[in-house]
Amino acid sequence: MTILRKNKPQIHSIQISRRSKPIIEQTYHISNNRNPSISIITPTYNSAKTLASCLESIKNQDYPGEIEIIIADGGSTDSTLVIAQKYTDKIYPNPLKTGEAGKAAGVKHAKNEIIALIDSDNILPSGDWLSRMTEPFQDREIAGTEPLYYTYREEDGYITRYCAMLGMNDPLCLFLGNYDRMCMVTGKWTEMPVIQEDKGNYIKIELDDKKLPTMRTAEAGKAIGETGMQRDYCSCRL
Repeated sequence: MTILRKNKPQIHSIQISRRSKPIIEQTYHISNNRNPSISIITPTYNSAKTLASCLESIKNQDYPGEIEIIIADGGSTDSTLVIAQKYTDKIYPNPLKTGEAGKAAGVKHAKNEIIALIDSDNILPSGDWLSRMTEPFQDREIAGTEPLYYTYREEDGYITRYCAMLGMNDPLCLFLGNYDRMCMVTGKWTEMPVIQEDKGNYIKIELDDKKLPTMRTAEAGKAIGETGMQRDYCSCRL
């Protein structure tokens, strides 16, 4: 899950680039709205098994601002579209079928200030998740946020719970010291050199484009930020 400020060019420009993308030069118009409007982009392809739980968790958010849900579908042949239509009428084709292409396709139709990239197998863990994840955007330097912790349920399989507590999908990352979620083994979310500032509810970080942690996104461009769920978001300054 990644949340980004939708870029609105101004006079000045900066280089940016946070789970996916290319470097872009842009500046951002920062809204003073404490509850900025959000466009949620969810790519799908035969996602019927998990989609209802995902969209229901979005529907149950207590976020007071405007929310739109955009589905970018890669040609599902199961009941994905039937499920999606219960939650939104903003359903668009994704001819390239992949999740990353679906995000790009969905962003083209987004009209709101904040872009939230939420995969179809993600479940927002609490009703205030969106509120907590967008809080850092009150800081004019923040470009994006991501969860700092992986979450899991007691009924999840042992591999899922193991990876969540490890903070990575591949244990090799532990030995390389380049991971992007809080690790219960090391007590760190990365061993890469980053400038960090504890803001209480989140960690604000400043990234060096030559020494980037493997953060879950490049969806934005080049380095966008980490935010956590419990303590809870790590936000990124570019």
